[in-house]
Amino acid sequence: MSKTVLILGVGVGGLTTTAGIIRRLLPSEDRIILAHNSFDGTLGLSVL
Repeated sequence: MSKTVLILGVGVGGLTTTAGIIRRLLPSEDRIILAHNSFDGTLGLSVL
């Protein structure tokens, strides 16, 4: 059974770092959703 991890309220550095750490710990079928209420920039998908 796949799982979904929701990460709320961190900046760009926290998003990419946290996603990278969690991605290494979770099986590939699990999903990671990153959310922040005020993002004023761009982020390439290759970073995630």
